[in-house]
Amino acid sequence: MRIVDFEIVEHLRLRVGFEDGARLEIRFLQERLKGSWAPLAEEGEFLSARARAGTVAWRCGASIDGQLARIKADEDPVWTPAA
Repeated sequence: MRIVDFEIVEHLRLRVGFEDGARLEIRFLQERLKGSWAPLAEEGEFLSARARAGTVAWRCGASIDGQLARIKADEDPVWTPAA
């Protein structure tokens, strides 16, 4: 399932919309940002998010898997990734 739109709510928090109309809020926790996700702790990097090929991606190389996010949307309206 592809992410077709998103909005940044605030630093480390965004909402995504899927092609079937489902929505999901994603909240990253700074203490969980490791590896390629670590740069998202910087607000400027988080704000660099762009829609790309059915996902949300950042300059640092981190991206949200659309299919996993869609599964999470069925479980709960808010997802906090383990990143």
